[in-house]
Amino acid sequence: MQATAMSRQPMHEEMPNGNIAQGNILLMLYDGAIRFVELAKSQIEEGNVSAKEISLAKAYAIIAEFINSLDFEQAPELCTNLQQIYEFMLAQLTEANASMSTKPLEIVHGYLNDLRNTWVEAVGKA
Repeated sequence: MQATAMSRQPMHEEMPNGNIAQGNILLMLYDGAIRFVELAKSQIEEGNVSAKEISLAKAYAIIAEFINSLDFEQAPELCTNLQQIYEFMLAQLTEANASMSTKPLEIVHGYLNDLRNTWVEAVGKA
C-alpha cells in the first residue's frame, strides 16, 4: 500500500482532542525508553557489550528527542526543569555505557517511570 499525504498526517490532526493523542505518543516513547534501559541492564549483566550499546543508543535517542521537543515558549520553567532531568539521564546512560555498571540505569529507570506516571495522570485529565 502506498502512503499518501493524507495517511502521513500526524495523529493529533486525526483525533478530536489532539492533546490526548500527543500524550499517548509520549507515553509510548517513555515505554520504549524504559524497555531499552531494562534491556541494557540485562545485557550488561550478561556481558553482551554490543547489544548493550544498541539498547543504550536507542534509549539515548528517545531521551534526546524529549529535549528537542520541549517548547520553552509555552512553559519555560517546566521545560528548563525537564531539560535538566533529561540531560542528567543522558549523562547516566553514558556512564553506564562506559563503566558497564547497572547502577546508572536503575537511576534512569526510576526517573523514566516517574515521568511516565506523571504523563499518565496528565493524559487522564485531558
